[in-house]
Amino acid sequence: MIKNVLISPDKFKECLSALEVSEAIAEGIKRFDSSIHTIIKPMADGGDGTLSVLAQAYNASYKYFDVSDPLNRKISVPMAILNKSHRKIGVIEMAKASGLALLKQNERDPNITSTLGTGELIAKALHENCDEIIVGIGGSATNDAGAGALHALGVQFINRDDKLFIPTGRTLDQIKSIHFENLNPKLENTQLKIACDVSNPFYGPQGATYTFAPQKGAPNTGLAKLDKGMQHFADLLKEKNHDLQSIKGSGAGGGIAGGLFVIGGELQKGFDLISKAVDLENDVHQADLVFTGEGKVDASSAKGKVISGIGKLCQKYDKTAVALTGKLEDGYEEIFNHGISSAFSIQNQPMSLNDSFQQSSKLLSNVSENIIRLLSKK
Repeated sequence: MIKNVLISPDKFKECLSALEVSEAIAEGIKRFDSSIHTIIKPMADGGDGTLSVLAQAYNASYKYFDVSDPLNRKISVPMAILNKSHRKIGVIEMAKASGLALLKQNERDPNITSTLGTGELIAKALHENCDEIIVGIGGSATNDAGAGALHALGVQFINRDDKLFIPTGRTLDQIKSIHFENLNPKLENTQLKIACDVSNPFYGPQGATYTFAPQKGAPNTGLAKLDKGMQHFADLLKEKNHDLQSIKGSGAGGGIAGGLFVIGGELQKGFDLISKAVDLENDVHQADLVFTGEGKVDASSAKGKVISGIGKLCQKYDKTAVALTGKLEDGYEEIFNHGISSAFSIQNQPMSLNDSFQQSSKLLSNVSENIIRLLSKK
């Protein structure tokens, strides 16, 4: 008999937040049987939504700070400050300060965008005396190796004219030397955790530039120069005994993962970091049935995304895990090797993308009701 249902989806990108997806699923379950206890635990993998997921889990409010956007214009950006076991944890979403969504289509160019604002936000968290800082680095507009962020935290870059400057993607190859003497001293006593959902190296064919820069507005003809700058940055740091290319995931966020690693940042799988922060494993252990989902399910869903993370926890405790999505694409079956029991598209008839978006909550509720009806007959 199903008494406790855990609902733990990711967002449906550009459609519903993870919380909205959760609430729609819960509505369908309650419509069938209002006595079923639903545990709503929205999830994220380090990308967009990380801030809201953690803030909601801890009932934390936002503090707003003025920082630089990717083109160095001042904007007001939220940070959540959590209190956990007498520790103060600052949660930052890179997309809020240095994100692609902040720019108009014709402004998107990772040659000139900067992570300065993300670094300024980390500096604000240090000023707030946070014991730990979590940075979700999905959705970035940048390819500057985190140089802008490092500058905001006290790292100095000297160019070939022996002048201080703030490098961007285009000017990484102009760095002559990097100096850490003025690094913010508060970093020494603060845990800096970088939540990322990709494992790309710093440079090269599978690195930050060739994999992600085209999505951020870089023309294919300019990728070689951008990547050369990333390699130059890595070579300079290798002289200081930091081998960025050997660090799995260092290319995440346009290389900010590698840049922050150099100053003590810990790179962690986004799902693992966030699921531990919200004690998700205990909820899975207590549940009779688990619902998860994301906007699109394909082969990549099995590679470090929320769905595969939930599936592995369900596998560990022998729980039934149901994945809901707007679209099942080629290769989605791979999630069945990662603990997911079944997967369903929520669409009930041919419809346009716009119609699907508008009806998504209703569609989620209807499918959830049908699934709980079926499984309750077991």
